[in-house]
Amino acid sequence: AANSPFLFGKQLLHETRIAVFQQSIDNRRAQDFVHERKPRVQFGSRWVEESVMEIFQEDITRFRMLFAIEDIEDPFEALDKGRIPKLNALQLFNGTIYRWNRPCYGITGGKPHLRIENRVLPSGPSVVDEVANAAFWFGLMAGVSSQYGDITRLIPFKEVESNFQSTARRGLHSQITWLDGNTWPVQDLIMNELVPLAKEGLSQHNLAQEDIDHYLDIIHERTKKRQNGAIWQLDSFHHLEDIWSRYEKMTVLADATLKHQKSGKPVHLWPKATVLRKNRWEKAFASVGQFMTTDLFTLKEDDIIDLAANMMEWQSVKHIPVENDEHQLVGLVTYRSMISTLNKIIAKNLDHTNVSVSDIMDHEVITVTPDTTSVDAIEMMHHNDISSLPVVENGKLVGIVTEYDFTRIARELLKDRLKKR
Repeated sequence: AANSPFLFGKQLLHETRIAVFQQSIDNRRAQDFVHERKPRVQFGSRWVEESVMEIFQEDITRFRMLFAIEDIEDPFEALDKGRIPKLNALQLFNGTIYRWNRPCYGITGGKPHLRIENRVLPSGPSVVDEVANAAFWFGLMAGVSSQYGDITRLIPFKEVESNFQSTARRGLHSQITWLDGNTWPVQDLIMNELVPLAKEGLSQHNLAQEDIDHYLDIIHERTKKRQNGAIWQLDSFHHLEDIWSRYEKMTVLADATLKHQKSGKPVHLWPKATVLRKNRWEKAFASVGQFMTTDLFTLKEDDIIDLAANMMEWQSVKHIPVENDEHQLVGLVTYRSMISTLNKIIAKNLDHTNVSVSDIMDHEVITVTPDTTSVDAIEMMHHNDISSLPVVENGKLVGIVTEYDFTRIARELLKDRLKKR
């Protein structure tokens, strides 16, 4: 079910959400790691032996309250009066502990209950995939319990935690330890063991066989084709032409995801994302922040001219921003200024080793912000006879757009228009 391989355009884990949520909610200090304080987002540390009270007691022992309420009902008084206690304080406290399988107390329809929130499964990428994931989960809970009984005797808790981290990291490409003690490729385990076990578990609860087969066959085919949401995104991203920036590829992925979601098809039937739908171009490239280059090669004022020339050759760029130690833009070295300087050095037989970047860079640089419209940027480049615009936000250099970027976009637009004739 892995479905989040990217974070801010960077490729990370197949289910990056697991690591991101734990780190974003982690309020421990550096010395707490030596002290071995547990994070509020956690998988757990051991099997429950007797009852859910073990989890509540451990959490109350380890973690302090973040919020408090004044009007707290006395649960014993409520019981004496024949009422069901709300346990408001426990519910509020439990809401600040984010176990991946979290026990929750509640009252529904006048009946108290204990539910287990499965926070592991991600959303999407389509509704039918989500339903299939839920069917797989419920089927396994029933099937494993029926066939294996008490699994705490069959596999150490640390192995289960390792499986959890491994599948978050590698998804359908991972290997995990199963209850038989053997290490399985997760693809083989799902198709040969888990799907049949889940089907058996759901059948025990008198669900329609047609529905069982429909949703669990989605899991089987997704695994067989090795294409879940994460793998579809990764394959599509790497399949797109390298001429497109990371942001543009992300835009194509988002657009294709929306298109396929509306089709109602499960993710294993989705073709790779190719190009942006033509009616999306206007919104996708409305401002320079949407397609600017953010992986920048920069220079410092005291760098030598040889470094600037070599960087242009090695990285095939014609514009290199110059920034100070605070990442503020102080100049711009262009291919044009480089050629002009080198011509003077050759003509006058000068010693180029004493020439620094500050001697050849443009000191008065025309810049834009990420919110500058593409049309305004084009007009600025045309009016000032320049071929690049550094992008600055809050005084910091954040990107650059060049005539090459606009040429790429224009190429696709022209191809689309000419094909319609």
